Amino acid sequence: MTFQKLSVLLFCFIALSNCAQENDQKSSPIKSNISDNVEFSTTKMSDTIRESYALSDYLSENEELNKYVDSVMGTLDEKAIIAQLIMPAAGKYGKPKTTIDGLIKDKLIGGILMLNGTKKEFTSLITEFNKDNIAYGNLPFLYSADAEPSLVNRKITGSTPVKKANEIDSIQGVTDVANAISKDLNDIGINYNFAPVVDMSKNSTVGYRGFGKDPINIIPWSDEFIKVTQENNIIATAKHFPGHGLVSGDTHKSLQVIDGELKEVINYPLLIE
Repeated sequence: MTFQKLSVLLFCFIALSNCAQENDQKSSPIKSNISDNVEFSTTKMSDTIRESYALSDYLSENEELNKYVDSVMGTLDEKAIIAQLIMPAAGKYGKPKTTIDGLIKDKLIGGILMLNGTKKEFTSLITEFNKDNIAYGNLPFLYSADAEPSLVNRKITGSTPVKKANEIDSIQGVTDVANAISKDLNDIGINYNFAPVVDMSKNSTVGYRGFGKDPINIIPWSDEFIKVTQENNIIATAKHFPGHGLVSGDTHKSLQVIDGELKEVINYPLLIE
């Protein structure tokens, strides 16, 4: 499966989930960026397509869902597919709302990163963006955030206070934090969490953001965070690039190089399995 197709598959997940949750949207078909003849409202779907899917459906083999995704892909040209992969930021450190509004109108983006703001502000913005999406016939957006345990209370003011990742001392603590964060994200309308950090914790930039205080906990605790997050129908993200946690400097500011064994790579195959 190509990355572009996976992206559209995730958008279909959001579209179908939204149709099940928003009764007022059922009477307003969401049309493709390209074809005025293809409608994504559940009122027009084949009887074989369910009204709602959980994220777990997209992480397993589902022939019914595959056919639906293919039908959506078939309505998109290259420009529309590329647009699904573009995610500008909104919020304190993002683009002004007027800029985002223009990108939505011109069908040039497929999601928005909510970058520093309050829970109330983000909820309001997403509500407005969703209305614009329907009005312009766009596919539903992926709304993302850096809602890691160590960053969420700074990135989303008013979110439920949680322990930083390096302060969590049990797997139950991971479960509780992941549930608390996911509830806030669902309340806001964010469906894509750029978390957890699975780096080892030597690097000062990411050290407090991961479960690497004790290396033996990295895999099971990260796996638990991912599992709980996705049980809440929010997409999780294992980050950063392998090796990031063991470099000495800040990759936001300069190129960092590892001249030696890539010890962190061992984490990723086990997480994938």
